[in-house]
Amino acid sequence: MRSVVFVGVHVLRGRAEPMSSALHVVHRAKRSGQGGIILITGEAGIGRTAVLDTVRAEAASAGFVVGMSKADEADHVSPGMPLLLALRSGRTPLASSKAFDDVNTLVDQPLLLIDRV
Repeated sequence: MRSVVFVGVHVLRGRAEPMSSALHVVHRAKRSGQGGIILITGEAGIGRTAVLDTVRAEAASAGFVVGMSKADEADHVSPGMPLLLALRSGRTPLASSKAFDDVNTLVDQPLLLIDRV
């Protein structure tokens, strides 16, 4: 039997486990003050975006500044680009223009980019 998660007015069928895991990361980060990573993977049409939208809203309501980007086949040309886009997305970007400029040169060096971020 598939699980059903009710989030606001949305119904996410079969997504209880990934939703619970992702929200656990958000709540643990809030309590501990330490960051966390949420990786959402899977085939097209299984509800990744719905889970991500819900987790992003929950993190924002918990007081986090949230960045978002997307990785697809085109991103293989420059593997660090999704991270850089996430740093400058939203109403309140995670990185200032100066900080962004400082790491932008590392877009083709993903290990150094992650280390600097």
